[in-house]
Amino acid sequence: MQTLMKLVKESRTAHPNKSSQNMLSVKLVPLTEKDDIEVYLVTFERIMVAHKIDKTRWPHHLAPQLT
Repeated sequence: MQTLMKLVKESRTAHPNKSSQNMLSVKLVPLTEKDDIEVYLVTFERIMVAHKIDKTRWPHHLAPQLT
């Protein structure tokens, strides 16, 4: 959970001008067995919104992180 919260903080301070529909300026951490899936998905959503990623692109960023 601490790692996910760190990502949220980093995404808020990331370079907003470098965000695009296909790239993030923050590296997403893969979901692990120790993570709470609901917390992970809420964090993922917040990162996507913070970087103004179109919802149609979210699956492209989420799928590689799921195990």
